[in-house]
Amino acid sequence: KEEFDNPQRGEIERLYAVFAKMRDQWVQARATNSDVERRWRRNAQLYFGEHTNSTGEFENTLRNGPPARKAQDGTRSRVVINIVRPKVDQAVARMCEILFPVDDRNWGIRPTPMPELADMMGNHAKTVDPATGQPTGFTANEEANAIMEAAKQAAEAMERSIDDSLTECKYNGESRKGIEDAVRLGTMVIYGPFPARQTSKCWLPQGDGTQVMQINEAIVPASMRLDPWDTFFDPSCGNDHQAGRGFFMRRMVTRKQLRQLVGLPGYDEEAIRDVLRSPPQKLRVAEGRIIRDMVNEDAYEMWTYHGEIEPEEMEMLSSRTGDPLTDVDFGVLVIVNDKVVGAMDSWVVDRTLPVDVYCWRKSDDSPFGYGLADELEHQQRVVNAAWRQVMDNGRTSLGGQIVIKRGMIIPQNGS
Repeated sequence: KEEFDNPQRGEIERLYAVFAKMRDQWVQARATNSDVERRWRRNAQLYFGEHTNSTGEFENTLRNGPPARKAQDGTRSRVVINIVRPKVDQAVARMCEILFPVDDRNWGIRPTPMPELADMMGNHAKTVDPATGQPTGFTANEEANAIMEAAKQAAEAMERSIDDSLTECKYNGESRKGIEDAVRLGTMVIYGPFPARQTSKCWLPQGDGTQVMQINEAIVPASMRLDPWDTFFDPSCGNDHQAGRGFFMRRMVTRKQLRQLVGLPGYDEEAIRDVLRSPPQKLRVAEGRIIRDMVNEDAYEMWTYHGEIEPEEMEMLSSRTGDPLTDVDFGVLVIVNDKVVGAMDSWVVDRTLPVDVYCWRKSDDSPFGYGLADELEHQQRVVNAAWRQVMDNGRTSLGGQIVIKRGMIIPQNGS
């Protein structure tokens, strides 16, 4: 823990070089080696009814008819009768109604059945205290009922505590946003639980009749929806994100939000100061390469890595070496403008990734699935082609019609 809280800046910079290279590889792999982002862009066009410039043979045939017609694209109809958006919105509303009701919980906590209690139920023999060997004065049936009642009360108390935490972090609202991502893009990503700072205010009455405002701060568990565009998993994880070594999360932060990180455990005040002195940088993929651009916006890209840190990488943080089978650390790194501003231990005890993924339709080779818009793409093309044909025929049939019998009348120009 101390190695993460008090990192040497030179060692941290060397560690950054390792993880920056890994981040660039993961970002580039999704952008160039898979069709995930291409599908997302196409789904957005289908959802908003924008015209796609695909040159596929199927779409061209539907739009322009057989190639022998020699029709010019600029003179044909481009009407879009959007059937994707209403179906997606209807699916989102129905799933939110089923999975996240506003007047009920979609989860619950109950005491775990214990086989030994089943043997005690109905047994009216007196029990003996195993420590003293003296009779307790209670029957086995009474003790079983007492244990079950205590377990029931503990479960109800834990349920209220968890429900209060989920309400405070707006879990239902964040999950509904995720459902929209799942139906439209194919993937919902929920990040959490993670520690968050909570601030509350109260007025305390004083002896002289006045009141003084008191501000209280606490660390509470929270969950939030992540944009799939800003979540990058290990490319080698297949379709199970937990099989990879970790994930990168990208989010935009303002200068004010960066200043609020000062004083939090694991964040380097001097590194944050250096970031604020430099203009924001952003990553983009162009021609299969990662490019760092200076931007005029007053917002920075914050990259958070959560996952495994190999022993040879930990050597950059400390002098110890370890066994690659057993001495693998699990931590969190925060990077802004090519500088590590935070390093800390993971708060997840069982060393799993604190992120959940739900897919509308699973993919075989990626944790990112297929959405309803993918399934409706061909139906949308057929509807558009039919209506465009109607519009084109309507335009052609307006006004006077001239019918010519071939062979009887030959045009002067022969055409």
